[in-house]
Amino acid sequence: MSKNKYKVLDPIDPLDAKSIGDHEKTNLLLNGYRPYQTEDGTIKWLTVEQRSYKLMQSSKQSLFSGLSFRLPKKKKHRRRRGSPVKKFIRSYVVFALLMTLVATAIILTLKYFYLIF
Repeated sequence: MSKNKYKVLDPIDPLDAKSIGDHEKTNLLLNGYRPYQTEDGTIKWLTVEQRSYKLMQSSKQSLFSGLSFRLPKKKKHRRRRGSPVKKFIRSYVVFALLMTLVATAIILTLKYFYLIF
């Protein structure tokens, strides 16, 4: 199919098409082509399928336009960006508590070594 955009208006009588010769007219008619007049007055030879495709292509409104509906737009969630210190503390709280517990145990063991042994 051609990429040229044109609007097919109505079929015309094959005998009225004077743009091509008689031999070519009969050949096109035998192959299933019919002459149709376009919006700008030229004659296009199309099959029934090509004509229905062009009519569908040139229609401005789709078949399902009345049935469609728009979903409400969802609000975009803003990403909360805290300070880098707070992010670090939140992600390493467990590790920091474990390290302070180990450091406290080591300090108490060294300070009160005589009580343990």
